[in-house]
Amino acid sequence: MEIAKVLRKLDLEGYCILQNAIPLDSIDYLTSKIDKYLSQRFLVEHSIVSSRLAEMFSTDPGLVTNIYDALQKEALHFDLYRNSPNLLGVLKHVYSQPIVYSKAPLRIDVPYHAYEMTSWHQDFFHCQGSPKFLSAYVPLRDINYLDGALSVIPLSHGLGVLEHIHWGDTSGEYDWTGGNKRRFCPTAVNFPSVVIELKKGDILLFNALLLHSTNINLGKFVNFNINYRFSSLELPHNPMMLDPVQVE
Repeated sequence: MEIAKVLRKLDLEGYCILQNAIPLDSIDYLTSKIDKYLSQRFLVEHSIVSSRLAEMFSTDPGLVTNIYDALQKEALHFDLYRNSPNLLGVLKHVYSQPIVYSKAPLRIDVPYHAYEMTSWHQDFFHCQGSPKFLSAYVPLRDINYLDGALSVIPLSHGLGVLEHIHWGDTSGEYDWTGGNKRRFCPTAVNFPSVVIELKKGDILLFNALLLHSTNINLGKFVNFNINYRFSSLELPHNPMMLDPVQVE
């Protein structure tokens, strides 16, 4: 898609799908590196796109947490965005000094497990800094509704910064992120949403104020996906997002 069309769709609807934005061999290379790391560090011999790994993770949530933490520290996935000329072109049109935050989670969404789900929210609520940042959701395989694809509310970025309230348990027992994952934006129930199904190599790029939600993974495989946040060096930054890295 031409950069002008991407910018227009981001401005009007708050999100845009960059199709075939990352070469498949770049994703395959990344998944092979992750597989090798897991086999060496955790003695996990299954591919990250195997049903056997999904079964293992389903029976041992503690292993998922340990692997998640280790992969964030190792940051094998961090540079994948650099392989997308389309994405880089968009960022250089949007920002005068584009940066990517070092905190770029590689999510591990296990089938039939809801502990990593986040209900309707704006990324700005979690990340703070400037509401002018862009989020990028990058799956490492084809993702449809049953695999836990994201849902978004088109045009909702135009509502501005919205209130987020607690849902469910508020005792703190499940407060992995200081309570933020146990919050949602009640405004979302007033608007229709769409599910964003993506092919391997696609990128979902969206506004920091766009209302969106994860869905539970009802498929056979783990949904590994990368969550990038891009901004500009001169804008406010939240130190919790770690050091900004210049996009070149």
